[in-house]
Amino acid sequence: MLLILVFAVGLNWLPASGWGKPERWILPIAAYAAIPLATYARYTRSAMLDTLNRPFVTALRAKGLSERRIIFQHVLRNSAIPMVTVFLPMFIGTATGSIFVEAMFRVPGLGSYFVSSIENRDYPLEMALILMVTVAFCIAYLLSDIAYAWLNPRIRFGEQPR
Repeated sequence: MLLILVFAVGLNWLPASGWGKPERWILPIAAYAAIPLATYARYTRSAMLDTLNRPFVTALRAKGLSERRIIFQHVLRNSAIPMVTVFLPMFIGTATGSIFVEAMFRVPGLGSYFVSSIENRDYPLEMALILMVTVAFCIAYLLSDIAYAWLNPRIRFGEQPR
């Protein structure tokens, strides 16, 4: 609502609702992306700083590796697991948050179907949409677990320690 108030009503730079022309996409996309992007940036920064303070980074610097190579080849890979943990479920959460953004900006999509199904008491459509979101969350968590094993070979599922 703040985006509409500032950019559409106050400054009159952008249209307040709709979806047809590209200038109408700016406010809904900004509303979709602002909070998840800031949250993901905070998690990424925290994971990177945590990894940069580990002893192996000091050893890599002592060996004379460039800071760029240390960050891109070693630190980023070790920081990726917490970032994967947050990213995939957050991505699905952003998609389910579209219900509110679509209603606010009058954008056609699944969110508007969900709102209209509630207004019309169309329970089968509500249940189907909720089931679809639940399956999407389950797939996101499965993909994040697979990404763990791919990013860190020490993490293997189903193997017993020897």
